[in-house]
Amino acid sequence: MSKTKIIHQLNFESSDDYNIGLVRCLHKHPEYFLFYLLNSVNPFFFERKKDLLVSNKYYTSYHSVYEAISHDNRLHVQFFSNHPIECHQKKEISELFALDDHDLLLFPSQEIDYITKCSHNTDDFLLILQPENPIFQIEKLKLNSEDRLFEIIQYYE
Repeated sequence: MSKTKIIHQLNFESSDDYNIGLVRCLHKHPEYFLFYLLNSVNPFFFERKKDLLVSNKYYTSYHSVYEAISHDNRLHVQFFSNHPIECHQKKEISELFALDDHDLLLFPSQEIDYITKCSHNTDDFLLILQPENPIFQIEKLKLNSEDRLFEIIQYYE
C-alpha cells in the first residue's frame, strides 16, 4: 500500500455559514467497525476516501474521510475524523507552549470523534440512521467565517 496521501476536496456549497454535525462515540472502536455498523443500518454505504491533509507550522496531519451517497433522497454525507490518523513533524518546536494537543484536531475538543456534513448545507442529520450503541446523538453546529475549521474548508475547496 502506498504511503502517499492526497488532499481531500471538501465540497461545501459557497455560503458564509456551514452546518456541520459533531459526533461523539460512546465506546472507542476501530473506525472500520463503526462504519460497518453505520453501513448495516443505512440504505447507503460509507466508503473510505482520500485523507484530509491539514498542515500547520510544526506538523502535517492526516484525517480519515468517509463518504456515502443516497440516491433515494439525493443526500451526500461525509465524515471527517477529528483526531489525526497520522502525523509528521515538519519543524523542531523551539518555543514553550507553541503547540498543544488541540492544534492537531479539526475541531478543538478531544471529546469529538468525527465531524459530519451533508449536501445542500442541510443540518438534518436524522437522515443518517445510527446504530444503537456506538454513537451519541449528532450535535448540530453552524460554522462562520471566523472559525478555524471554516478556514480549512475554504483552503481545501
